[in-house]
Amino acid sequence: MGWRESLGDDRRIVPGRSCGDCTACCVWLRIDELDKPPGVPCRNLAPGGGCGIHPDRPEVCRRFFCHWMTDPELGDDWRPDRAGFLIAADRGRMRLNVVPDPDRPDAWEAAPWRDTLRGWAMEGFFEGLLVIVSVGGQARAVLPDREEPLGTLTKGSRVSTTMEMDAGGAPRFGVRVEPPEAED
Repeated sequence: MGWRESLGDDRRIVPGRSCGDCTACCVWLRIDELDKPPGVPCRNLAPGGGCGIHPDRPEVCRRFFCHWMTDPELGDDWRPDRAGFLIAADRGRMRLNVVPDPDRPDAWEAAPWRDTLRGWAMEGFFEGLLVIVSVGGQARAVLPDREEPLGTLTKGSRVSTTMEMDAGGAPRFGVRVEPPEAED
């Protein structure tokens, strides 16, 4: 399976997987439909975990499954509350968004996480895949050979991959950030 299928329209929950007592998405993510900022527990989070409005939760919550829930190649150590970060697939922009636990912002940098993220970045580079880590409002692109600071990405910012050859013929991977287009 892997990252390609998580970005596809036919993604499914891995049989036998459930959120369990993980509430990472209910705490770490911004949920505009609920006026919930990132890093703040959702007001609907029930004591002990779980959604207090589960049958009536917004559509954005109904459709969301972290990458661990949809990729059978990822072991239980990738469950967000265990890994210290979650990966959210943004299918519309061919992007994997890495969202660390605010209390463990560097968790994704440890082995094997960083190497796996760089591997995905390399594997998907020529297909336009972006792996973006956001910590405290600051974004970084994970490239096959390094991380590149992007600063604050505003809604509508366009981020794309670039590649040039250095003088020795080795590839130099990069990213380009374009501001949102002005509305008429």
